[in-house]
Parts: sequence; structure tokens; C-alpha cells
Amino acid sequence: MKSRLKQYKASLFARNIMIIVLAGLFLMFVFSGCIKSTKSKTIVIDDIEDNKEKSLESSTDETLDINKIYKHEAYKFVDNEAIRECLFAWYDNENIIGRVTRDKGDSYDESIESINYKYNFSRKIMDIEKYKNYIPKVSPDGTKIAYQMRDGINLNIFIKDLKTNEEKCIYEIESLGYERYTLWSNNSKYISFFKNDTPQNGQSIIIYDVETKKMREIVLEGWKDAYGYSTVKVSDDAKNAAVIVHDKNYKKDIRADLCLYNVELIKNKIKDKERVNIDYMSMSDVEFINKNKFVYIKGYKQAICIYDDNTRKTEEVMKNVDRFKISHDGKYIVYSKHSNQHGKNIYLGKISENKILNEKILYTGISPNTLSWSKDNRKILISGEKYSNGYTNSLYENIIIELK
Repeated sequence: MKSRLKQYKASLFARNIMIIVLAGLFLMFVFSGCIKSTKSKTIVIDDIEDNKEKSLESSTDETLDINKIYKHEAYKFVDNEAIRECLFAWYDNENIIGRVTRDKGDSYDESIESINYKYNFSRKIMDIEKYKNYIPKVSPDGTKIAYQMRDGINLNIFIKDLKTNEEKCIYEIESLGYERYTLWSNNSKYISFFKNDTPQNGQSIIIYDVETKKMREIVLEGWKDAYGYSTVKVSDDAKNAAVIVHDKNYKKDIRADLCLYNVELIKNKIKDKERVNIDYMSMSDVEFINKNKFVYIKGYKQAICIYDDNTRKTEEVMKNVDRFKISHDGKYIVYSKHSNQHGKNIYLGKISENKILNEKILYTGISPNTLSWSKDNRKILISGEKYSNGYTNSLYENIIIELK
């Protein structure tokens, strides 16, 4: 009798265990459907032979080394749908914002999505409508996106809060001409752009404060060259700005048609003679290291330069560079340089005064459209076209490098 009771209890226990296991599998199946996976293929590389340290100068300061390299697949074909993902900014330390296109043959759509670079889960942030122009500009802290949209002859600039999904039109102008090249301040507090349709209508710098939701317009008196492609990047206190405009005296011998100026934003009107002429340059971003010092690329030499507004002096740091990005803490810089063997290589260096120390190769054979730091300054996004035999091809790569 006792033997039968033991057998019955053992059978009951085994059945309960089976029920629990089946219930767990069912819940995993149900909840997995609540998370959308892009089914991208991510390759993790722990050690790359080409990525060896190459020091320009020795330093006792903290240096960063490669921990892992992730290759996030840019092209894939899933369920009769051709998908392309071009990553361009960090949402947080684990997720990256990208422009995603889906082509089913009879239908085509584009969207901005947040994608986890390790596990490939994605979340749609916004659809890209027909008349939204350019890649939206993500704030450095990853919380907001500025984008443009045309409505007939009107050009509207919007800011979308990625936490609350709230959208606000911050600027509207009747314009058939140029779109606005919007830039964020490093602290994500200000967004700035030009109001400059034609020289006859006058030019102004527009600065929008995201926190107070107030807009400031600074009139440029006598600036006859600030139209077309013109950008303005303001310091974190909005008292200083680096301004790029078309040069009215284009010099063919140095192959540069853009001119970089420094201006103080103390008054609501800046006369032509009050701007400080710094250098000629190519189409490249300007990055502030602090409120009085910024980095840019000299156009005709393709050299990284550092300008100090306190001394009004410029230091040429390194040549043959065509793109760069400074870490959020201002300590490190990632940049691309020309290489005879690989076309272009990606390097990492430490900023010390007006020098770049401890240069290391991070990745070889890519022409970057995007270089972007994560918020914790320990991950770098590199996206662009591959190099093959010294030339770019149509194959796009998304590379994420973890540092230690």
C-alpha cells in the first residue's frame, strides 16, 4: 500500500513539473511576439589582427583599448522583404537610431527606428514621410530628434521628444529655397540654424532653447555671404558660436569654398566686421571641446585644427583627416585618415591640450558617413561604405566598437 502511495506521489510530482515546463514555454512564445526583432545578423569579433596599437606619443594618461567589435548587418532579405539599415546615432548605451527602408516590390517605406546592437530588437520611432528632408538630427543625449518637413511652400522645423513622443513645430517660414542645416549644442540644450533665403532678405542666426522653449534671433548686419549652405554651432552656454558660410572670395588654388568664423552671441545684432575669420574649410562638422575652444578640419589640407577663442590662435594637429567626432566628455577623438593600403582607416586618440596622443587603429577599409559616441563614452558607431582596392563600393557597413 505504501509502495503504491509513493508511486502515485512520484507520478503526480512528475506531472506537475511537466505542466510548469509547458506553461513556461507557452509564456516565452507569447511574450516573444511582443518584441519585434529585425532578424539582423550581428557578428562579434573579440580580436582583430589589424587593430593593433600605434602610438604617436607616449602618455601616462588613461587610454582606451578595443574590447569587442560588432558588425551589424546593413542588408537582409526577410519574408520577401528587402531591408536596409543605416545606423547614425545613439539612443542610449545599448540602442542605436537608424534609418530603415523596407522594399516588398509593390510597396516601399522608410522609418526611423531604435535598434539594439547586441540582440537586434527594434522599435519604430517615426515614419519618414515624402517631404521630410535629410536624416533627422538626434540630440547628443539621445532624447530628441530635430527634423524638417515641407508643407507646400512652407518649411517647418520640428522637435520630437523620444521619451514622451511629443512633437513641436519650433520654426515655420515661407521658403522655396534652401533647407535649414540644424545643429545641436553638445549639452543638447540648444538647436541652431540660419535664416538666410537670399542676400536681399537678410540673414539671421536662430537659436532655440529646448528647456525654456524660447527662440532667439540674432541679425547678421552686412553679411552678404551667409546664404545657401551655412551652419552655426553654439557653445553650451550659447555665448559663442562657430559659423560656416560660403566664401564670397572663393579661392580655387586652395580648393575650399567655405569659410569658418567665430562670433560672440552677446548682442542681438552682429556686424560683418565683428566676426573673426578663422580659416577655409570643406564640408565638415565643427565640435566644441569647451565653451571657448573648438575643432574643425582645414579644407585644403584636410588637417584637424583646434581654435582657441581666448588666444585667437589656431593649432594644426594632424593632416589627411576627413571626418571626426569628439567624445561627450571631451577627452577622446575618433577620426578617419587616408591610407594607401586600405583607402581609409578609423583611429582613436586622446585629446591633450592642442595635441592628439596615443593614436590607435580601430578599423580598416571604410569610408565613414557617421562617427558617433555612446553616452558612456565607451562605444563608437562607425557606418559607411566599404573600401576595396583603394576605392569605395556600394556595400554599406554598420560597425560598433566596444572599448575598455
